[in-house]
Amino acid sequence: MSDENQELVRSLWTADILRDAIRTRNAVLKENVEGKVDCWRKFRLIENTDGEPIFGWAACADCYCCIVYKCKAGNGTVKLYGTKNMTDHMKTCVSASGRQSSIDVFVKRVPGKKFTNTERAAVKNAEIHLIVEAGLPFAVVENSGLRSFAQQMILIGSKYGNINVDDVLYGPKTVRDVVVDKMKECQDEIKRQVATSSKFHSVSFCSDMTTDDVNKNSYSDFTVFWVNNWQLKHALYKCEYFPEKHTAHNIQKFIDINLNELGLSLVDTPCTTDKGSNIVAATAAKTHIDVLVID
Repeated sequence: MSDENQELVRSLWTADILRDAIRTRNAVLKENVEGKVDCWRKFRLIENTDGEPIFGWAACADCYCCIVYKCKAGNGTVKLYGTKNMTDHMKTCVSASGRQSSIDVFVKRVPGKKFTNTERAAVKNAEIHLIVEAGLPFAVVENSGLRSFAQQMILIGSKYGNINVDDVLYGPKTVRDVVVDKMKECQDEIKRQVATSSKFHSVSFCSDMTTDDVNKNSYSDFTVFWVNNWQLKHALYKCEYFPEKHTAHNIQKFIDINLNELGLSLVDTPCTTDKGSNIVAATAAKTHIDVLVID
Protein backbone atom coordinates (compact mmCIF):
# COMPACT_ATOMS: atom_id res chain seq x y z
CA MET A 1 0.00 0.00 0.00
CA SER A 2 1.41 3.38 -1.01
CA ASP A 3 1.87 6.26 1.40
CA GLU A 4 -0.89 8.13 -0.46
CA ASN A 5 -3.40 5.35 0.25
CA GLN A 6 -2.31 5.20 3.88
CA GLU A 7 -3.00 8.91 4.20
CA LEU A 8 -6.42 8.40 2.54
CA VAL A 9 -7.43 5.89 5.22
CA ARG A 10 -6.15 8.18 7.97
CA SER A 11 -7.90 11.26 6.59
CA LEU A 12 -11.34 9.86 7.42
CA TRP A 13 -10.79 11.66 10.72
CA THR A 14 -9.02 14.96 11.33
CA ALA A 15 -7.76 16.45 14.58
CA ASP A 16 -10.29 19.29 14.47
CA ILE A 17 -13.25 17.01 13.69
CA LEU A 18 -12.28 14.63 16.47
CA ARG A 19 -11.80 17.42 19.00
CA ASP A 20 -15.24 18.82 18.18
CA ALA A 21 -16.73 15.33 18.46
CA ILE A 22 -15.24 14.92 21.95
CA ARG A 23 -16.51 18.32 23.06
CA THR A 24 -20.04 17.54 21.80
CA ARG A 25 -19.86 14.03 23.31
CA ASN A 26 -20.08 12.32 19.93
CA ALA A 27 -16.80 10.66 20.87
CA VAL A 28 -15.53 9.57 24.28
CA LEU A 29 -12.12 9.14 25.88
CA LYS A 30 -10.93 5.84 27.31
CA GLU A 31 -7.84 5.18 29.39
CA ASN A 32 -5.15 3.13 27.65
CA VAL A 33 -4.55 0.50 30.33
CA GLU A 34 -1.79 -1.06 28.23
CA GLY A 35 0.12 2.20 27.79
CA LYS A 36 3.51 2.05 29.48
CA VAL A 37 5.13 5.40 28.66
CA ASP A 38 4.43 8.54 30.72
CA CYS A 39 2.42 10.33 28.03
CA TRP A 40 -0.44 7.83 28.45
CA ARG A 41 -1.08 9.28 31.90
CA LYS A 42 -2.30 12.42 30.11
CA PHE A 43 -3.55 11.03 26.80
CA ARG A 44 -6.57 8.81 26.23
CA LEU A 45 -7.75 6.53 23.45
CA ILE A 46 -10.84 7.65 21.54
CA GLU A 47 -14.04 5.70 20.93
CA ASN A 48 -17.28 6.55 19.17
CA THR A 49 -20.56 6.50 21.06
CA ASP A 50 -21.03 2.81 20.17
CA GLY A 51 -17.83 1.95 22.01
CA GLU A 52 -15.88 1.26 18.82
CA PRO A 53 -12.26 2.49 18.93
CA ILE A 54 -11.17 5.21 16.51
CA PHE A 55 -8.00 3.54 15.41
CA GLY A 56 -4.65 5.26 15.77
CA TRP A 57 -5.85 8.44 17.48
CA ALA A 58 -5.22 9.68 21.01
CA ALA A 59 -6.53 12.82 22.73
CA CYS A 60 -5.16 15.01 25.52
CA ALA A 61 -7.41 14.66 28.55
CA ASP A 62 -6.98 18.38 29.38
CA CYS A 63 -7.39 20.22 26.08
CA TYR A 64 -8.67 17.47 23.74
CA CYS A 65 -5.81 17.97 21.31
CA CYS A 66 -5.93 14.92 19.02
CA ILE A 67 -2.75 13.25 17.74
CA VAL A 68 -2.17 10.28 15.43
CA TYR A 69 0.23 7.70 16.87
CA LYS A 70 -0.38 4.90 14.35
CA CYS A 71 -2.42 4.20 11.22
CA LYS A 72 -3.61 1.15 9.29
CA ALA A 73 -3.30 0.75 5.55
CA GLY A 74 -5.89 -0.96 3.36
CA ASN A 75 -4.00 -4.26 3.47
CA GLY A 76 -3.99 -4.23 7.28
CA THR A 77 -0.40 -3.09 7.68
CA VAL A 78 0.03 -0.91 10.74
CA LYS A 79 2.44 2.01 10.62
CA LEU A 80 3.61 3.33 13.98
CA TYR A 81 4.35 7.02 14.46
CA GLY A 82 5.35 6.66 18.11
CA THR A 83 4.48 8.86 21.08
CA LYS A 84 7.00 11.69 20.63
CA ASN A 85 4.31 14.17 19.54
CA MET A 86 2.28 13.36 22.64
CA THR A 87 5.33 13.78 24.86
CA ASP A 88 6.10 17.15 23.25
CA HIS A 89 2.49 18.23 23.76
CA MET A 90 2.71 17.51 27.50
CA LYS A 91 5.43 20.17 27.79
CA THR A 92 3.32 22.89 26.16
CA CYS A 93 -0.32 22.09 26.96
CA VAL A 94 -1.98 25.41 27.85
CA SER A 95 -4.97 23.89 29.66
CA ALA A 96 -2.79 21.86 32.01
CA SER A 97 -0.25 24.58 32.82
CA GLY A 98 -2.63 27.54 32.93
CA ARG A 99 0.00 29.52 30.99
CA GLN A 100 -0.44 31.14 27.63
CA SER A 101 1.57 29.46 24.88
CA SER A 102 4.12 31.46 22.97
CA ILE A 103 4.33 31.41 19.19
CA ASP A 104 7.32 29.06 19.45
CA VAL A 105 4.94 26.30 20.53
CA PHE A 106 3.26 26.35 17.13
CA VAL A 107 5.98 27.53 14.77
CA LYS A 108 9.50 26.14 14.83
CA ARG A 109 11.70 29.00 13.72
CA VAL A 110 15.18 28.48 12.38
CA PRO A 111 17.71 29.56 15.06
CA GLY A 112 19.11 33.00 14.27
CA LYS A 113 16.57 33.71 11.53
CA LYS A 114 15.27 37.29 11.59
CA PHE A 115 12.36 39.12 10.04
CA THR A 116 12.95 40.75 6.69
CA ASN A 117 13.39 44.51 6.46
CA THR A 118 9.92 44.77 4.92
CA GLU A 119 8.37 42.81 7.80
CA ARG A 120 10.16 44.90 10.42
CA ALA A 121 9.01 48.11 8.72
CA ALA A 122 5.42 46.82 8.62
CA VAL A 123 5.45 46.16 12.38
CA LYS A 124 6.85 49.63 13.11
CA ASN A 125 4.24 51.28 10.89
CA ALA A 126 1.45 49.29 12.54
CA GLU A 127 2.64 50.43 16.00
CA ILE A 128 2.75 54.06 14.83
CA HIS A 129 -0.75 53.75 13.37
CA LEU A 130 -2.02 52.38 16.71
CA ILE A 131 -0.46 55.24 18.67
CA VAL A 132 -1.71 57.98 16.35
CA GLU A 133 -5.24 56.66 15.74
CA ALA A 134 -5.91 55.84 19.40
CA GLY A 135 -4.06 58.86 20.82
CA LEU A 136 -1.85 56.66 23.00
CA PRO A 137 1.60 57.39 24.46
CA PHE A 138 4.69 55.81 22.89
CA ALA A 139 5.17 53.70 26.03
CA VAL A 140 2.05 51.68 25.18
CA VAL A 141 4.16 49.38 23.00
CA GLU A 142 5.78 48.13 26.23
CA ASN A 143 2.47 47.70 28.04
CA SER A 144 2.07 44.14 29.32
CA GLY A 145 -1.65 44.15 28.49
CA LEU A 146 -1.00 45.08 24.85
CA ARG A 147 1.72 42.45 24.55
CA SER A 148 -0.54 39.80 26.07
CA PHE A 149 -3.26 40.78 23.58
CA ALA A 150 -0.79 40.60 20.68
CA GLN A 151 0.40 37.17 21.84
CA GLN A 152 -3.19 35.93 21.92
CA MET A 153 -3.70 37.14 18.35
CA ILE A 154 -0.51 35.33 17.30
CA LEU A 155 -1.77 32.16 18.95
CA ILE A 156 -5.08 32.35 17.07
CA GLY A 157 -3.33 33.20 13.79
CA SER A 158 -0.96 30.27 14.16
CA LYS A 159 -3.97 27.96 14.37
CA TYR A 160 -6.35 29.47 11.80
CA GLY A 161 -3.98 31.27 9.44
CA ASN A 162 -4.25 34.75 7.95
CA ILE A 163 -7.88 35.50 8.85
CA ASN A 164 -9.72 38.82 8.90
CA VAL A 165 -9.42 40.75 12.17
CA ASP A 166 -13.17 41.44 12.05
CA ASP A 167 -13.71 37.69 12.51
CA VAL A 168 -11.67 37.73 15.73
CA LEU A 169 -12.29 40.94 17.67
CA TYR A 170 -15.48 41.65 19.61
CA GLY A 171 -17.38 44.94 19.65
CA PRO A 172 -17.39 47.53 22.47
CA LYS A 173 -20.73 46.35 23.93
CA THR A 174 -19.52 42.76 24.26
CA VAL A 175 -16.25 43.89 25.82
CA ARG A 176 -18.16 46.13 28.23
CA ASP A 177 -20.40 43.23 29.27
CA VAL A 178 -17.37 41.03 29.92
CA VAL A 179 -15.77 43.80 32.00
CA VAL A 180 -18.94 44.04 34.10
CA ASP A 181 -18.89 40.26 34.61
CA LYS A 182 -15.22 40.42 35.66
CA MET A 183 -16.03 43.28 38.04
CA LYS A 184 -18.72 41.17 39.69
CA GLU A 185 -16.27 38.29 40.06
CA CYS A 186 -13.79 40.62 41.78
CA GLN A 187 -16.48 42.01 44.07
CA ASP A 188 -17.54 38.48 45.06
CA GLU A 189 -13.94 37.62 45.93
CA ILE A 190 -13.61 40.82 48.00
CA LYS A 191 -16.83 39.93 49.85
CA ARG A 192 -15.49 36.47 50.58
CA GLN A 193 -12.22 37.74 52.05
CA VAL A 194 -13.83 40.60 53.96
CA ALA A 195 -16.41 38.25 55.50
CA THR A 196 -13.64 36.22 57.12
CA SER A 197 -11.83 39.28 58.51
CA SER A 198 -15.02 40.95 59.74
CA LYS A 199 -15.45 38.15 62.30
CA PHE A 200 -12.35 39.55 64.02
CA HIS A 201 -13.42 43.21 63.60
CA SER A 202 -10.43 43.86 61.31
CA VAL A 203 -12.17 45.71 58.49
CA SER A 204 -12.37 49.41 57.72
CA PHE A 205 -13.23 51.57 54.72
CA CYS A 206 -12.79 54.97 53.12
CA SER A 207 -14.92 56.80 50.59
CA ASP A 208 -14.30 59.84 48.42
CA MET A 209 -15.62 61.69 45.40
CA THR A 210 -13.88 62.96 42.30
CA THR A 211 -14.82 64.88 39.15
CA ASP A 212 -13.18 64.27 35.79
CA ASP A 213 -11.60 67.31 34.17
CA VAL A 214 -13.09 66.80 30.70
CA ASN A 215 -16.80 65.99 31.04
CA LYS A 216 -17.14 67.25 34.63
CA ASN A 217 -18.89 64.04 35.67
CA SER A 218 -18.74 63.10 39.34
CA TYR A 219 -17.84 59.64 40.64
CA SER A 220 -17.98 58.16 44.11
CA ASP A 221 -15.65 55.37 45.23
CA PHE A 222 -15.62 52.93 48.11
CA THR A 223 -12.35 51.26 49.20
CA VAL A 224 -12.27 48.53 51.82
CA PHE A 225 -9.33 47.51 54.03
CA TRP A 226 -8.97 44.25 55.91
CA VAL A 227 -6.32 42.24 57.76
CA ASN A 228 -5.61 38.66 56.77
CA ASN A 229 -2.84 36.62 58.39
CA TRP A 230 -1.42 39.83 59.88
CA GLN A 231 -1.17 41.40 56.43
CA LEU A 232 -3.07 44.57 55.52
CA LYS A 233 -5.12 44.13 52.33
CA HIS A 234 -7.12 46.69 50.43
CA ALA A 235 -9.24 46.85 47.29
CA LEU A 236 -11.42 49.33 45.44
CA TYR A 237 -14.82 47.69 45.87
CA LYS A 238 -16.82 50.14 43.81
CA CYS A 239 -16.46 53.32 41.76
CA GLU A 240 -19.59 54.55 40.06
CA TYR A 241 -21.16 57.56 38.39
CA PHE A 242 -22.68 59.90 40.97
CA PRO A 243 -25.09 62.35 39.30
CA GLU A 244 -26.88 63.25 42.54
CA LYS A 245 -26.07 66.35 44.56
CA HIS A 246 -23.05 65.87 46.83
CA THR A 247 -25.07 66.14 50.02
CA ALA A 248 -24.26 64.26 53.20
CA HIS A 249 -27.53 62.33 52.87
CA ASN A 250 -26.73 61.07 49.35
CA ILE A 251 -23.15 60.19 50.27
CA GLN A 252 -24.31 58.33 53.38
CA LYS A 253 -26.81 56.38 51.25
CA PHE A 254 -24.01 55.32 48.87
CA ILE A 255 -21.78 54.24 51.79
CA ASP A 256 -24.53 52.27 53.55
CA ILE A 257 -25.41 50.39 50.35
CA ASN A 258 -21.81 49.20 50.05
CA LEU A 259 -21.56 48.30 53.73
CA ASN A 260 -24.73 46.23 53.42
CA GLU A 261 -23.41 44.46 50.30
CA LEU A 262 -20.26 43.54 52.21
CA GLY A 263 -22.20 42.44 55.27
CA LEU A 264 -20.56 45.06 57.50
CA SER A 265 -22.01 47.08 60.36
CA LEU A 266 -23.39 50.48 59.42
CA VAL A 267 -22.14 51.95 62.72
CA ASP A 268 -19.21 49.97 64.08
CA THR A 269 -17.12 49.66 60.88
CA PRO A 270 -14.27 52.22 61.17
CA CYS A 271 -13.85 54.72 58.34
CA THR A 272 -11.20 57.18 57.27
CA THR A 273 -12.07 60.42 55.43
CA ASP A 274 -10.68 63.80 54.58
CA LYS A 275 -12.00 67.04 56.12
CA GLY A 276 -14.73 67.65 53.55
CA SER A 277 -17.85 68.81 55.39
CA ASN A 278 -20.21 66.58 53.39
CA ILE A 279 -18.19 63.37 53.85
CA VAL A 280 -17.62 64.16 57.54
CA ALA A 281 -21.36 64.67 58.02
CA ALA A 282 -22.15 61.51 56.05
CA THR A 283 -19.99 59.43 58.39
CA ALA A 284 -20.78 61.27 61.62
CA ALA A 285 -22.71 58.30 63.06
CA LYS A 286 -19.87 55.88 62.31
CA THR A 287 -16.56 55.14 64.00
CA HIS A 288 -14.66 57.96 62.36
CA ILE A 289 -10.91 58.45 61.88
CA ASP A 290 -9.77 61.81 60.52
CA VAL A 291 -6.85 62.05 58.14
CA LEU A 292 -4.89 65.05 56.95
CA VAL A 293 -4.72 65.20 53.16
CA ILE A 294 -1.87 67.19 51.60
CA ASP A 295 -2.10 67.94 47.87
